[in-house]
Parts: sequence; structure tokens; C-alpha cells
Amino acid sequence: PPISGEVNDVNTIIKENNIFYPNVIHPNSQIKQNTAFTIFDNGAIKSIERLRIYDRWGELIWQRENFPSNDVNNGWDGTFRDKAVNPGVFVWVADLLLTDGRKITETGDVTVVE
Repeated sequence: PPISGEVNDVNTIIKENNIFYPNVIHPNSQIKQNTAFTIFDNGAIKSIERLRIYDRWGELIWQRENFPSNDVNNGWDGTFRDKAVNPGVFVWVADLLLTDGRKITETGDVTVVE
């Protein structure tokens, strides 16, 4: 049975090339893949060249460069300056290097829930 307030099925947005972008994270979830925002794929991404997270005022609150997809340990864990952010909507921008050699930039938003 689900834990009270638990998000059991996080929705994802698929933009192209079977690349999946979660639109909700639950940092306190007992389901590991729901605890952080990262990008998931089925072999289309060679490298996430840069992933940035912005708050609603446009302030850059997190950034990581040159890391693999599919690993929540490399993703944004819903914190800013080592403190949990308040629940809300955050904007992300991802620069991706695909396995076919193309470079694409994708954007979207992710909601942090308690």
C-alpha cells in the first residue's frame, strides 16, 4: 500500500528519441527514481552536457555538467544551498549530446512535492 502522500506513479514527458523527462519529484519518496530530477532514455543520449534548474524568479539554483542519463544520483535532489526547496514548479534546461552526434537543447518544468 502507498505511504500517505506518496507519489506512486510519476508522470513523464517524452519529447523525442524516447527521452523521458519526469515532471514531478518527491525528494522524500521511498521510491528511489522519484527522489531526484534527471533525464532517462533508452540509449539515445551519449551525455547530458549540462542540466540547469531555475526557480520561479529565474535564479539558477542547480547545475551539473557532463554526466550520464538514467542515474538519479547525478540528478537534482530538490535542494538549494543544501536546504530542501519549498514545494513548487521549477524550470529546467538540458543540453544533450545524442548518440547520433546531434546536440539538442530541451526545456520543461518539474514540480517538487512534499
